Amino acid sequence: MKRAISLLALLLALVMALQLVSCGGASEESGAVSEEPSAEDSSEEVSEVMRDPGFEMLKDGVLLCDIVIASDAASKETAAAKDLRKYIKKMTGTDPKIVRESKKTDDVKHIYVGKTLRSEELGIEKPTGYPGVERVIVDQREGDLFVLGNDDGNYNGTQFAVNMLLEHLGCGWFGEGELWEVVPELKDIDLTGFSIDHSPRFNSRITRVYSGDWQVAEKWYLGGNKSLTGHWLFQIAPASMYSQHPEWYALTKKGTRDPAGLDYFQFCYSNDEFAEYVAQKLDDYFASHSDLISMTIAYNDGWNEHFCECDKCKSLGNQSDVLVHFANKVAKQIYEKYPDRTLQIYSYHMTYKPPINSVKLEPNVELMLCRETSMTKPLDIDYYRAGYDSITRNTYDKSWRQNAMEWIEKTQPQHISVWDWYCIAAGDSNWKTIPWVQGNVATRNQDLWEEMGVEYIFYDQGPADGYLEDASSFDLRWPLWYVASRSMWGTDMTGEELLHDACVKLFGAAAEPMFNYYKKLAEISENSDEYSMTWVPANVRRFYVKYKDELIELTEAIKEARRDCTKIEKERINNQLVYWAELLNKIK
Repeated sequence: MKRAISLLALLLALVMALQLVSCGGASEESGAVSEEPSAEDSSEEVSEVMRDPGFEMLKDGVLLCDIVIASDAASKETAAAKDLRKYIKKMTGTDPKIVRESKKTDDVKHIYVGKTLRSEELGIEKPTGYPGVERVIVDQREGDLFVLGNDDGNYNGTQFAVNMLLEHLGCGWFGEGELWEVVPELKDIDLTGFSIDHSPRFNSRITRVYSGDWQVAEKWYLGGNKSLTGHWLFQIAPASMYSQHPEWYALTKKGTRDPAGLDYFQFCYSNDEFAEYVAQKLDDYFASHSDLISMTIAYNDGWNEHFCECDKCKSLGNQSDVLVHFANKVAKQIYEKYPDRTLQIYSYHMTYKPPINSVKLEPNVELMLCRETSMTKPLDIDYYRAGYDSITRNTYDKSWRQNAMEWIEKTQPQHISVWDWYCIAAGDSNWKTIPWVQGNVATRNQDLWEEMGVEYIFYDQGPADGYLEDASSFDLRWPLWYVASRSMWGTDMTGEELLHDACVKLFGAAAEPMFNYYKKLAEISENSDEYSMTWVPANVRRFYVKYKDELIELTEAIKEARRDCTKIEKERINNQLVYWAELLNKIK
């Protein structure tokens, strides 16, 4: 009798669904939230599951739960619930309902997404505060699952909690599009005992994958505190303002302050009126960008030319001393109104070396340490090439880490960040279609930065037209971009372990030979003695040529293993082999 009633209910539901679609109502793919009660299955199997204190959500292909959101769920929570539903359907072939908490029933288990009355009743508090702690939680209480996180400001904690749950079930996202998305087919899912309580090790994790609004950015946990990094001062005081405020511009060695005709120009950073002007512009900018936490006030870009030679600037010390003086002056004017905002200055080119004098930075000044050294060597070995460098026009007598620590000792910053260059083709177009993998070097560098107190990392990379990297570059660069992004969020895995996990998910029977190839590329990079600096890479041929035979052997092993792969796994492998063939062509 029960089965007959269930069949009738199912037929009626099907008819109603067809009527909704024909009338222009929401289809299954829309992820619409149901306002109907959650239970549809009164089978003995579901009833048995409800008596189980664990969380078995799928058994023999039968879905045993729904997704519950608050009656007044925020947009980020609703979006996260829809994403969870989308991937549960992809994994299981069954489509869970998303129901409002007021409509749920108690004869199925529930995945509560975001803040709900039930989560509060059980003492599971939704993390809040921006800027604050970007915490995510997956917890089990009294037979139900709770998935939530801090969604204030620029944070996406609930979505990230959903990501971590789906990764636990075997999902993975390694680039843009379905080719690089992995979704397992599952008949059974038991999450009993599974829980997460996690906060990222860096509070801001930015690359151009994030700033370009690529979909994979949220799957790679990019974001955090909103930051604007780069060069801004020339935008608020362009050269065209010279006639109005000539005293704001640098007195160059040519005896003029006029910036006209200069590729790069600088300001008189000791000028009090200019500092006041910058502070006012910052006030206006923060007022209209309430989510922005970190903002640049770095010198204009350029080399070691066109800096101010006036008596006041020269009396302060070297250019780093002048920068500290300027930053502190601006920061004091901003601090009272915006105490939780930080102003970035850069250890970069003319200000790479520390100041001569020990002057403490104001609490809201952020010292960004630009990775002005070899692109390939890990920073913890203190490698450097002594002497003058024609690219940066600096003379080096110590390693990057030693230089950075001297900056920190002399200025005692309360906020530290890092700028690293991953735009390898920007410095040499020959790298446009050639792989570069860092592996463990990326995670070792991040471990070092964390030990140094770094809070924010910016990887300067594509997709960007100026870097010869676009949407198609995800195929080539995913091993580089994915490892750095995923590790910034926080993981106990090394770069190699992240790559191995990715290969297992992406390449099936060819996982090991594919991993061996990526690992070899990473080892070549780490051990290379070929010259590179900042964003200027080594010569492609000299970098790889002595490993040609090994790379050919590894490629043949991949082709052999490819025979036992699925169709999509073969497509991924073939995609990579095209680039690797290009590499062999470059070094033949």
